[in-house]
Amino acid sequence: MQVRKSLLDTLTAVANEEPAPGTKPVSQEGILFEALTAEPDASMRDLVAR
Repeated sequence: MQVRKSLLDTLTAVANEEPAPGTKPVSQEGILFEALTAEPDASMRDLVAR
């Protein structure tokens, strides 16, 4: 029954040109992204230590 309701909620939202439940974009304010580059043979332990 819950799956059916979820599917109907999704169809209704999409029909109303709204984001499907669970896909609404959240604000990215305050998110920090830092690129990490490494050699192909670098170990995960070395990368985490950075």
